[in-house]
Amino acid sequence: MSNRRGKFHQKRKIEHQNLGHSNKRPKGEEHAQLKLKEVDVGVTEYVSDCPGFSGIIKQRFSDFLVNEIDLDDQEIHLTDTNPTILDEPFDQSDFVSNDDFTDVISKDDWEALKTLADTKSGSVDIDVSTKSKDERRQIHESIKKVYKNELTANTKDMGDKKFITVIFKTDTRRTYYNNKNRYVHFTLYKENTDTMEAANLIARNLHLRPGSINFAGTKDKRAKTCQKMSVMNVKPSRIFNAVKSLRGMKVDGFKFCTKPLQLGMLNGNRFQIVLRNVSASDEQIEPVMNSLLENGFLNYFGLQRFGTQSVPTYQVGKALVTGNWQEAVDLILKPRDGFDYPDMAKAREIWLETKDADAAFQQLTRKTSVEAQLLRGLKENHKNDLVNALESIPRNTRLLYLHSYQSYIWNHVLSRRIKEYGFKPVVGDLVLANGSKIEESECDLTEECPKQEPSKLPNVLPITADDLEKHSIFDVVLPLPGFNVKYPENKCLEWFNELFEKDGLTIDSMKQNVRKYSMGGAYRKVACLPKNVSWKVVQYDNVAEPLVLSDLDILDKKEIVKCSEGKYKALVLDFCLPSSVYATMALREVLKMDTSTHSQKALNPLEDKDSAVAAAAKDDGESFGDDHLSVEGVKLPPQLL
Repeated sequence: MSNRRGKFHQKRKIEHQNLGHSNKRPKGEEHAQLKLKEVDVGVTEYVSDCPGFSGIIKQRFSDFLVNEIDLDDQEIHLTDTNPTILDEPFDQSDFVSNDDFTDVISKDDWEALKTLADTKSGSVDIDVSTKSKDERRQIHESIKKVYKNELTANTKDMGDKKFITVIFKTDTRRTYYNNKNRYVHFTLYKENTDTMEAANLIARNLHLRPGSINFAGTKDKRAKTCQKMSVMNVKPSRIFNAVKSLRGMKVDGFKFCTKPLQLGMLNGNRFQIVLRNVSASDEQIEPVMNSLLENGFLNYFGLQRFGTQSVPTYQVGKALVTGNWQEAVDLILKPRDGFDYPDMAKAREIWLETKDADAAFQQLTRKTSVEAQLLRGLKENHKNDLVNALESIPRNTRLLYLHSYQSYIWNHVLSRRIKEYGFKPVVGDLVLANGSKIEESECDLTEECPKQEPSKLPNVLPITADDLEKHSIFDVVLPLPGFNVKYPENKCLEWFNELFEKDGLTIDSMKQNVRKYSMGGAYRKVACLPKNVSWKVVQYDNVAEPLVLSDLDILDKKEIVKCSEGKYKALVLDFCLPSSVYATMALREVLKMDTSTHSQKALNPLEDKDSAVAAAAKDDGESFGDDHLSVEGVKLPPQLL
């Protein structure tokens, strides 16, 4: 037993290394990581002129709590660590008695079928030699109605007689529920784990393919978060057991539904965030927080959108949009100046020098990375067929590259617009037409959408001089670049075109021959006003003491230790944001400082391995790190908060 357990943990360790996790990072990684600053991706302006102050974001991952808000405006919470689980949806309208079908199947045969269903072994032969074809059909339908998908029946000839042979389905996983309740929705609580990593780990334990678990939105990795997920045709008890072995995860709130969750099926998120080691006085903090409450913040795409490696994702996106397939391939496989594991570094070097995909691929011990999948595609396709080779990269990752480029352009235009026109609407700005709303769906951004029905772009109208007074800055939208969107009828259009021209693009050229890399576009509000904003200043002595309680902390009856005279000061914020809005951009408005990982590390005493603060955090199992899971040089899609 212990040997099997040891093998299991060794396997988990290898898999986490394959996903970019390792107890010992490659030497030189800290020097090779991309040090993008906000200004590099167009994030330069603020709403208020209140002076900022110093504070550490996510000194501990437990300083960042996120609870999803569903379409009914209900916050999603973990309510029970040992929930009562019903494996079958109970609906009186679904109940069918075999008494209704005794005219086509005898009571003795029904008893035999019941025994078969209970024991899950053997078979039942029903003599139908004297039955007509229509009567045999009724028998099949009767069995299907009563036992739904548990039993399967086939008509067979045995000598001069005809029988319907009924057996128990040995694999009922995909057909366990009727079509009315085939999806199980559940609440996932997770700690220090990326949403997609969590979903794929659950799928693995359920023996499902990656991507089988659906969710409405991704949540931060370095955080404690709670959200809804869904899966098709899996019993709740199996889901519960699959999660029990996963560290830092809990599930409850099982519910049978007719449809799966899809990206965008949420109204937003509630955040409880601790800014530690705050330098400001209470008198300095008050006006800054009141400004956030009353004036909001600029709705920039945060740095998470652009990756953390030496090749920003927006550069790959630009190559794909312009149809420069060779450049896209070379950027993904470009050497990372010592960041990589040795096998990946060698593979990159071989590709750079020889363009021999097979030789580069053979160097890799981790075959699941983006680079490995691309190299596999390159060696399996003709050397000139780079489009199909790129197809070997998962679709979500390819979309990430494109969305990153659109976000890069959008941020730069927003900054120029604020510099030129200020924090107020002007003639020519776009606003949503009456009754229109932005439906958060990533498929709007590109021409190729998933099989699910895509959301429609909202109707937008330019502001005229006559209706200028009717609108505020919170009504104004800017388009994410594409061929299918309207552009503002003011200088913003010039700025879009300048950026396009610099990259060798036009609005029309965004609809290219390779459909999957055509950019349709979308709309995004230029500013956001958070809801339910509250804050408090607290003192503390021990960095390992929690200053906010997660759902699991509350269930475990943990308490916050009050320390009115502590030597450190923290600002605890509580607010709600719509979906696809970055909480870090709200924090940026408060602090008036760069929110990049390396900037925060410079402030963080946890980075000083000899400090008492770092020692306390290490003992508590927390340390400072990247906010998102990387896969060999490419960030997985970040939290679209």
